[in-house]
Amino acid sequence: MSGLTRAAKAARAAEAEAAAQALRAKAKAKAKAQARAAEAEANAADARARRAAEDARAAWDLWARADARAKLLAAVRE
Repeated sequence: MSGLTRAAKAARAAEAEAAAQALRAKAKAKAKAQARAAEAEANAADARARRAAEDARAAWDLWARADARAKLLAAVRE
């Protein structure tokens, strides 16, 4: 095999490896972006859940105060 053929094969192999590395880098970047997006979505869902829990606690407190007032009013009327 001539040196030129060997060099051409080595060059093609190097190009193929470079292309594979580029594809791996692209896939890794895409996976990282997807992970960041999923984390942001999870954080947003967590924030919504926290707000919903706070709203539920506020509603419960409001109901408890109204119930206490109603019981006090009923006791005063007796």
